[in-house]
Amino acid sequence: MEHRCVTGSSRGEEGTRERVLGVALRLFAERGYEATGIRSIAAGVGITPAGLYHYAASKEEILLALMERGLERLISAARRALEDLESPEERLAALAYLHVLSHGRRRLLHLVNDTEFRVLGGENRARIGARRDEYEAYWREVIRRGVVEGVFRVDDVRLAGFALLQMCTGVAQWYSPEGGLSIEEISARFADMALALVRAERDGGPVRFAELGLAGLARYAEEGAPWECGVG
Repeated sequence: MEHRCVTGSSRGEEGTRERVLGVALRLFAERGYEATGIRSIAAGVGITPAGLYHYAASKEEILLALMERGLERLISAARRALEDLESPEERLAALAYLHVLSHGRRRLLHLVNDTEFRVLGGENRARIGARRDEYEAYWREVIRRGVVEGVFRVDDVRLAGFALLQMCTGVAQWYSPEGGLSIEEISARFADMALALVRAERDGGPVRFAELGLAGLARYAEEGAPWECGVG
């Protein structure tokens, strides 16, 4: 199964707001944030520009909502997995798996969020920056604990976290469901690479993702609206 975004359409004000987000995401991905106007978003939703302002006070508010949605998906999945798993190697493998899974399922959402962060104003930039810091802190703490317990061998925890996040985030640049591997298979392989990068060892041998018994990690990832997966 390539994605877990729920099908169907919502009605009422909340449904219209979701359509606004979906249309804006598609246009931001196709044209870029700065080249997309409020009129284009409104036309795509099927409402007037004046009507659009009932759902968002500005174009930046729409972008902010997209960024918050993407980060909330990542943070929520990470938090649930870390609450259930104990060892540093299980936790790091889960973080890598779920990050790649989300970036494959929600390619456009994460691509727009990563490329358009620069256009946010000061207050909104700080708000999203704080959420990013919250998420990245999970990775650093897991790596730090692995080093303390002697399971991981890295010289710089912060740099290792940055390298892992960049590696896993890059999946959104190239993943296609038309490829030879499913996003679940790719996520598992990236989890293995994450363990290799920190030189994870237990009982004198390298730790392999397949040996951790973590089948079913996808259960920690929330379902989402169809537009989050580029559908509808």
